[in-house]
Amino acid sequence: MDESAISTVPNRIPKVISPKGKRHVAKVVSAERGQTVTVVCCFSPTGIFIPPAIIFPRKRMNVQLYQDAPEGTLPLMSDSGYMNTELFLDWLKHFEQFVKPSEEDPVLLIMDNHISHCSLDAVMFCRDKFITLLTLPPHASHMLQPLDKGFFGPLKSAFSTECDKWMFNHPGRAITLKDLSSIFRSAYERVATLEKANHSFKATGIYPYNPDVFSDEDFEPSAVTSRPPPSEEPEENNVIADMPNAEDEEIVSPSTLLPLPKATHEEKRKRKGKKSEVMMGSPFKNALMASTSSASEKGRKSSKSTKKKKLFDATASTKCTPVEDSIFCPGCDEKYEEPLVEDWIQCKDCKQWWHDACSSYEGAGVFKCDSC
Repeated sequence: MDESAISTVPNRIPKVISPKGKRHVAKVVSAERGQTVTVVCCFSPTGIFIPPAIIFPRKRMNVQLYQDAPEGTLPLMSDSGYMNTELFLDWLKHFEQFVKPSEEDPVLLIMDNHISHCSLDAVMFCRDKFITLLTLPPHASHMLQPLDKGFFGPLKSAFSTECDKWMFNHPGRAITLKDLSSIFRSAYERVATLEKANHSFKATGIYPYNPDVFSDEDFEPSAVTSRPPPSEEPEENNVIADMPNAEDEEIVSPSTLLPLPKATHEEKRKRKGKKSEVMMGSPFKNALMASTSSASEKGRKSSKSTKKKKLFDATASTKCTPVEDSIFCPGCDEKYEEPLVEDWIQCKDCKQWWHDACSSYEGAGVFKCDSC
């Protein structure tokens, strides 16, 4: 399973037939800038394709956008048009509906470890539905992700061709979001074949299992930033070995004469590194639960500190101290008394003081009472 973005103005322009020798060849496109839409595809090495999901950048559902989509397409909406944790859980339910895993016949789902995939709700759902989530190592999707290796490239090329056909049949019009589903259906049905699925898994060495699909040259770029363990002494960088004498018979490799340059300083990582994970295991689940609880506790503390700050700012901006004879809470009609037992907050419009418990203040932003 993987996501990819398509646009109403595709980047891959099909080939253009032009007279030989012409210097400037023009091509009509839909618009200067397009709207991005995310498609979620999933298939097995035996050629079984799960109906795709299309995520449109909208706040409300519009059924007309999916009228000519591929059969069984899952309609999804998000503010940005990209995947998030809530939409991924909806997609997992869509996946379970078509695959129907059971205790006797479980399912292995391979995907990347994007933040939208690593949620506690998704892990608990898959544990109940006998779905094993396996994430790929980071920065390896171009080599290990079957969809990136052999499916999304032909799909986007076919999508560009279909967009070109649509522009030819509808002169003077631009491709909109309402036209995207029908164009995507033509491209998807042409590319979603058994040969593409089988070749994609075979090219990555996942199925049939073949670890020899990767050579030493595939790992050469990582040698530049590889670092020794902390216990070992770092080697000198950019040092060229002395030229051997003519009498020496040993064979010297080019890497000995001119080694690859090494990074001279260690950059501080801003976030914790990830690795390939079996997300159904208890260690991963416990880590998600701990991070969720710490995030909620941090949110409560920040909300409490914000509330105190707003109370202090409201009092400082009015430059007045509440007087016992003139301050009453409009909610419970209780008189202001010192020492304070409850928090008070002032409305920014009518300047009335309210008990924090009697007001509608949610702990963030400027308070405005219900009367105003």
